[in-house]
Amino acid sequence: MSARKFSPELWASLTLPEVVGADFKATRLVDADGSLFVVGYASVLAPLDAVLLDGPPEETHRVLRQVCADRGLSVLALLGLALSGDPPSPSRELAVFAPAPSGGGGGAAAGGGRDPRPVLEASAASLGASLVEPGPAGPYGHALMAGRGADGPGGVGASEHGCMGRWSQGDATASRKQLRPALDRGLRAWLGAPPAARL
Repeated sequence: MSARKFSPELWASLTLPEVVGADFKATRLVDADGSLFVVGYASVLAPLDAVLLDGPPEETHRVLRQVCADRGLSVLALLGLALSGDPPSPSRELAVFAPAPSGGGGGAAAGGGRDPRPVLEASAASLGASLVEPGPAGPYGHALMAGRGADGPGGVGASEHGCMGRWSQGDATASRKQLRPALDRGLRAWLGAPPAARL
């Protein structure tokens, strides 16, 4: 595999929509009410700091919310990979973004009418402590989720555009192939619960 694919500079030169589209997969789920719920997975061959926007998290959330709307996603997972040392060894991280409901229409697949916080919490619970640990400090590592305080799940940021959790992977060998089924299973179980239990 070309070393250029792992260049943070290459990834930093892309827009966030281009980053998401570079290596993208999706899972289509259905909730207890029969509404479509789509989970997107974007593999990033660079640290997530190289692709998330500088400045306040709100701007990154705004762009990711639009990406989710354009792709019909209920939640988006970004899987970052960094290589360091000689010989190179991998480290991985994960960010999960749940967009806030759109103002009108939008549809269930784009998060219409759904509070993003329980979606993010269900995502975190499905991954398990053995796989992930709290992510790095910084603008995306603040625990800003309402009601969670400074001890929120992983590094969590909330804004009017949605909520994003960020974790370092405890198992650096786990690729999207391993993470995707775990996240899908957790969200499928959560979606199958009665609506009152999902709030």
